Amino acid sequence: MIEHRIRRLEWIVAILLSSAVVILLLIRTAYAGPLWRDECGGVELAMMPRISDILQNFQYQTFPPLFALIIRGYTALFGASDLALRSFGLAVGLGTIGIAWLNSRRLVNDLPLIFLALLGLNPTFLISGTSMRGYGVGSLLFLLALGLAIKAFRQANSLSLALVALACLASINCLANNVPLVGAMALSALIVLLLRRRFRGAILVSILTGLIALSFAPIARAYFAADWRMVVRTYSGSTSLLHRFASALGEPLWLMGSLWAMIAVLVLFLSVCRIRSDWRDDRRGSTNLVAFLVLFVGLSILVYYGFLKTLGYPTQSWYYLTFISALAGAIDLLSALVSRSAAARLMRLIFASIALIVIPFTLRHSIVQRATNMDVVATELQKRATPSDLIVVNPWYLGLSFQWHYRGHTPWRTIPAIDELRIHRYDLLKAAMEKSDPLADARLAIQQTLKSGNRVWIVGGARPPEPGLPLSLPPAPHTEIGWSGQAYVNVWSMQLGDFLQRHVIQGDVALPPAADVNPDENVPVLVAEGWQD
Repeated sequence: MIEHRIRRLEWIVAILLSSAVVILLLIRTAYAGPLWRDECGGVELAMMPRISDILQNFQYQTFPPLFALIIRGYTALFGASDLALRSFGLAVGLGTIGIAWLNSRRLVNDLPLIFLALLGLNPTFLISGTSMRGYGVGSLLFLLALGLAIKAFRQANSLSLALVALACLASINCLANNVPLVGAMALSALIVLLLRRRFRGAILVSILTGLIALSFAPIARAYFAADWRMVVRTYSGSTSLLHRFASALGEPLWLMGSLWAMIAVLVLFLSVCRIRSDWRDDRRGSTNLVAFLVLFVGLSILVYYGFLKTLGYPTQSWYYLTFISALAGAIDLLSALVSRSAAARLMRLIFASIALIVIPFTLRHSIVQRATNMDVVATELQKRATPSDLIVVNPWYLGLSFQWHYRGHTPWRTIPAIDELRIHRYDLLKAAMEKSDPLADARLAIQQTLKSGNRVWIVGGARPPEPGLPLSLPPAPHTEIGWSGQAYVNVWSMQLGDFLQRHVIQGDVALPPAADVNPDENVPVLVAEGWQD
């Protein structure tokens, strides 16, 4: 009787959680607005004239070619309007929840309570997972691969193994961050198979893993062969990586971090107890699955950390989306497998209920933020700037979204000048860093515009000089900061600010940063008039 009541409550909470996630996804879709620069670059890559263009330039946009090809096919069918592109993100979000339900129902005959609580109510998933980038699609595909792997692990045949291989290939070819997770999944399966002396299965897993690795080798080579990687590498320390990972868990951090820690520790403890008690007498094979998932959780932490350290890029919360999706998916399945007592199931239900009641109210600010205000900036400049004026976009990477949104006739340029602004051409940034004075042409253009009585509009503003910081840097590599692209960008912004302070007669804020806009692209606009020597 008690178990029946708990089961009924589990269904009620699961349906309410799913409904809450769907509502939040719809709210996010309605408020996200136009694309910001990272999304613009991905869509521009997908819409290049030839598929060969995608294959030659994908390394500049983080994601392997398959993601661009998916977007190319989607935009060919539905167009590239804001509504169409945001609808794509909504479909990815809904698909992720659908995969979680499918895995829980088909693999363990349970409900995805933990997954919905940990990931469905997570702002990283709701925002980054529905953006026009590969993080959402990659996370969805890896969850699909994990479910198929578990099914094949239980009952392997040619079809099940082929489906696992295809899902793994699709996941890593949409998101390179999935490579370490696929490796962790394969290694976990291999360890369990060897311990169970299922050598034929171990050989098959090794062969499939090798083939998948070989298929990804050309893409990996394209990434590692890029001679501009040093301009974006920072060699982040463990503390920085841990801080970014914590920010990806959700908000408020103290609550989400506590919920993640409590449920992970409890589930892993029960899982280890299950393995110790049932390992020798596992008639249905469920202990093998528990061991596989426990190993996957542990190994994925190690290999993903190693992946990020090797990558060396400054991480953001979205770098961890597929990782936390995989953890949430594995912990959710483990919770169903090891919650055999009414007390354990009740604790899981209480956890999910707390998340349902509390977390949605903490998301009311983040999910309604617009992705950018660059569309507003572009519209304002189309109205106010004349063809004789000059628009200066600082720093250069804001030029991607400005080019996407701007339809005016005023000439514009970036700081420094980057000729190709459809995608993030870091090789052109590197070339600018190797010049002795890459802002010379920009200063001359500003001077000529102001001397002729016209205005200069600075999109993104300019950084005023700061005591103790240099106003110029020699051509890269610098003896102390090396190839740090961000350091050079900061100095160029101060050069622009110093130049404007010394020569502009009148400057004003034409458009301040807006409220409720993504801080990564909440762009002010300054206007400068008059010239003084």
